[in-house]
Amino acid sequence: MAMICGGLVGWSKWSQREELGAPILALSFHTFTVTLLSLILPLSFLLLARLSIAQHLLSYTPYPTPSSIILSLFLYTTPPFMHSLVVSITATALVCTLAGRARRPHLYVSWALLFVLQLCVGLGIEATPVASTWPVHINDGCVTWLRRVMFFIGLHEMMLFWSRTIVRPVVDDAIYGVVMEEWAVEKVATAAAFSALWWWRLRNEVEVLVAMVEVKKEALMGMDVVDLVGWMVYYMTVIMGVVRFMKGSVWLSQLLLHKEPNERFDSHCGEDDKV
Repeated sequence: MAMICGGLVGWSKWSQREELGAPILALSFHTFTVTLLSLILPLSFLLLARLSIAQHLLSYTPYPTPSSIILSLFLYTTPPFMHSLVVSITATALVCTLAGRARRPHLYVSWALLFVLQLCVGLGIEATPVASTWPVHINDGCVTWLRRVMFFIGLHEMMLFWSRTIVRPVVDDAIYGVVMEEWAVEKVATAAAFSALWWWRLRNEVEVLVAMVEVKKEALMGMDVVDLVGWMVYYMTVIMGVVRFMKGSVWLSQLLLHKEPNERFDSHCGEDDKV
């Protein structure tokens, strides 16, 4: 994903030259780019979990080996920017979910947010591979299956918010020059990619955001800023999932309750037309 933004700029110049003579190619590139850039937000949660483990590991190694110099440099430079971005995006998405509306920022702001978060996630995932192999014991009472489901729904909802307010305006401007409608194929591709990422990595590692706090409580250790940020972001995402689930349940109940009266109304209308 490190060269996607540069690829968008290059595509924009090419499309202006070729005037998009291949709409199918443009649609495929648009869907592929939106899907990949939308996954940056779930990957940032994965990075928060790995940062929490990495800082815990470094607390036992006061003299880091040369192979962990990049890791140490990353831990003390990039995380503040990433933490601020993830917390801001999560809080904004939660407010928009509660309010039922979302406002898109200026296009230049979207470009900047997309570039900075992509850079932080790219550097972090490359700098913390060893953290993904460190086992963390998760108690059954720490993360229940219901909380796990609500977090899954909330993270998917947050990814959709990120995609529609930040990613799509940038990609639409780079490829078409105007805001385009959201196609069904993009929704399916994004949902499938998110589900694959969840099954591959997120479901095994992202729960460290809450488990690390429990581990440090049991070990009578102090909480780091990374742990507190991860814990707060995790539960804001769970709240977002609960809100989304409740809204979906209300919408489904209204649909079921109003289905029969509408059918009766349509049948009466049909009889009047025949007369």
